[in-house]
Amino acid sequence: MHFTGYQPQATGSREFCEDIPETGKTVVVLDAVDEALRDIPIEVRIVRDTGDNSNLETITVVHLQPKVYPSGSIALEYTFDKAGKFIGLVTAGAKGEYVSRFPFSVASGKSFYEKYLLFIVVPLVGFALYRYSARVRKKLDTRLSIPPN
Repeated sequence: MHFTGYQPQATGSREFCEDIPETGKTVVVLDAVDEALRDIPIEVRIVRDTGDNSNLETITVVHLQPKVYPSGSIALEYTFDKAGKFIGLVTAGAKGEYVSRFPFSVASGKSFYEKYLLFIVVPLVGFALYRYSARVRKKLDTRLSIPPN
């Protein structure tokens, strides 16, 4: 299954394939890549990621009953009113023998440090390597120097 999401009111026609950038009305489209999935019932469920899936009914936020989707495309709309972590569960087959699980988050903007970590770490590592190589060169120069006659 290929996951694509849209938030027309927040991001226009821009699509996302992983995390949902903001809370609000969200359209999720799942496309069956494998032709065989078009002939078997598929059930879709979005649950809050609580770490305990023993009682799916209490943590389910969206549930589409098992159904055959001949076009291979499944669309659902849901308004995420709170930020958090969620799990999409797609179960296929008459007995639910095929299960796909895709975790995602809603409105979990990266912190300042996560956004700029690369810009902070790379120069620091580069500077440290420069200083280290200068020391090594200095030691090599003193070892290789030949005293004058």
